[in-house]
Amino acid sequence: MKPKIIKIGGSCLANPEDIEKIIPLFNEESIILVVSAFKGVTNLLEHWYDSKQKRYLYQLQQLHEQIFLALFPHGNFKNDVSIFNLVEEVHVSGFSREYTLSLGEKLSSFIIVRYLSSRGIDISQSENDPFIIGDEFSFDLEHSIKNIHSEFANKKTKHLLTQGYASIDTSGNPSNLGREGSDLTAIIIAYAFSAPCILYKDVGGLYTENPQINPNAKKIDG
Repeated sequence: MKPKIIKIGGSCLANPEDIEKIIPLFNEESIILVVSAFKGVTNLLEHWYDSKQKRYLYQLQQLHEQIFLALFPHGNFKNDVSIFNLVEEVHVSGFSREYTLSLGEKLSSFIIVRYLSSRGIDISQSENDPFIIGDEFSFDLEHSIKNIHSEFANKKTKHLLTQGYASIDTSGNPSNLGREGSDLTAIIIAYAFSAPCILYKDVGGLYTENPQINPNAKKIDG
């Protein structure tokens, strides 16, 4: 059975309530969920990388910590979301700008898949993403599709979550697909399976269709 591809944009991931609204999207179909960084995170990562000003790091931690603790009131952000250490160490570790900007998707993926699993959704995070080879200017579609099929064939759960935006270049180095790259991630995955693709973005919530195109689209209230 071919999967349905659903991409959730950052504007639909502004607070914990938005994450709760993802749950009704799961049904009998197998879903590959592609997620963006939480709203505003990519810009903050850009400021943090370019300026090295600690205030941007503090804002990044505060934003993710508030969402995480709202979803897991008894959690410990620094211990449970140790992946945030990557954000703290971008300058010390010499991460590239391209890789740094994709860390928002890593964080949102980690938090979202953990929450969905806690709510009984049979979902796991892709172990080998990013599997798209290329950048915002060009990409290797043939090899990307092979990677996608291999990843889906080896999944251990009914549903699969993967981060959007991130990619690797032809030498295997971290890269990304540029702004709106999560859309491109979802579209490439859908193309690989000749499967339907739904993009939720920039509409102030989750709708059955794009309300900017169809004013009769219904908002998903959870």
